[in-house]
Amino acid sequence: MLLGDGTYEANCDASRAYTNITQILQAAAPSTLQYMQTYWKDYTGNDESFWEHEWGKHGTCISTLEPSCYPNYKPTQEAVDYFNRAVSLFQTLPSYSWLAAAGIVPSTTQTYTLSAIQSALTSHFGFAVTINCNSKKELDELWYHYNVQGSVQSGTFQPAAPVGSGSTCPSTGIKYLPKPGGTATTTGTPGTTPGTTVTTSTAASTATGAALSGKGYLNVVSGGSQNGCIISAGTWYTTGTCATFTATPSGMFSVSLLTSFKYLTNGSRFRLHTLVQQGQVRHLEQRADMLVVCDHGDRLCV
Repeated sequence: MLLGDGTYEANCDASRAYTNITQILQAAAPSTLQYMQTYWKDYTGNDESFWEHEWGKHGTCISTLEPSCYPNYKPTQEAVDYFNRAVSLFQTLPSYSWLAAAGIVPSTTQTYTLSAIQSALTSHFGFAVTINCNSKKELDELWYHYNVQGSVQSGTFQPAAPVGSGSTCPSTGIKYLPKPGGTATTTGTPGTTPGTTVTTSTAASTATGAALSGKGYLNVVSGGSQNGCIISAGTWYTTGTCATFTATPSGMFSVSLLTSFKYLTNGSRFRLHTLVQQGQVRHLEQRADMLVVCDHGDRLCV
């Protein structure tokens, strides 16, 4: 529980510091567990230990998760509620996409200002975000603050201004590094590099001249060979899991590719040449939160 001075209680009930979070969630909330296994990772590779730490340190201190708050309490159900709520809140905060929309993307060479990062996040969240860096000026944490009306289990979370100590990042020179195993675009518009081609790989076949449809990936071809794909937020990575795009016919000459991610890369429009099935050349253009592919010759989509 966050206190008035910005500090918080920790490790409040050793008797409920469960050491089998994976088993608890596997039985009661398998979809939450599956999501956590992808997005709630421990940097040392021990996810279970990390989840146990978070629950024991923070979860046991939330008053509405105390067993006495449940009319028919069953052991460990409060831990399930804790992780369900944490995941559902995280899913409403696409920080990566919000930053990418402002041209702030992972890079091994580019640095950013605190004001630029704060502006990008605040414009979507509605309130300032606590932005923390490590001793190497590397972006390390984002803290979003809420006022809760009701319980953690079923209450309404209202975005709020931060309390306590402010951001620990310097005003300039902030590094936003790609995750281990990934690479970042260091030149050009976020998600693109001059001279780079994006090809679509779809599950549904189409005849030459027919509208592209079905689900698939946008694969990047550079120098005549495939070199990665488009991931969430419309960003090009050479490694990682490709975002799945759904192509839906949209008129006689064009087709819209919408991704399951809410945001691609907003900002300045850009154009990519894309080669699709059977060698047919089409054009790919950024429009707000969608990609549009045209198949009517060499003209840009209009």
